Amino acid sequence: MSIHPLAVIDPRAEIDSTVEISPFVVIEGAEQIGADTIVGFHAYIRALNKVFRAIFKTEGVLLKDALAQVTKDYGDSAPVARLVNFFKVPSRNVARVSSDE
Repeated sequence: MSIHPLAVIDPRAEIDSTVEISPFVVIEGAEQIGADTIVGFHAYIRALNKVFRAIFKTEGVLLKDALAQVTKDYGDSAPVARLVNFFKVPSRNVARVSSDE
């Protein structure tokens, strides 16, 4: 594994031993970086991608339950906490649409 000293890597990240990470890369959250991946300059990989999928793409789960799970899994991430709080404001009227509708 080759991680440049100017990269910022979350200790929860799982990085394969064959990965190369360039300078100025930020990996936030419990991300998984697979074998033979090269992460280029200034890449920003974060938990918000997984959080978005968990909130909007999980079939059969109520929004409030998805938000609770996301908070449990990623609650120590400030950007995730801001996103969850955004959805918790009742006046936003956020709704999810099922793919079978």
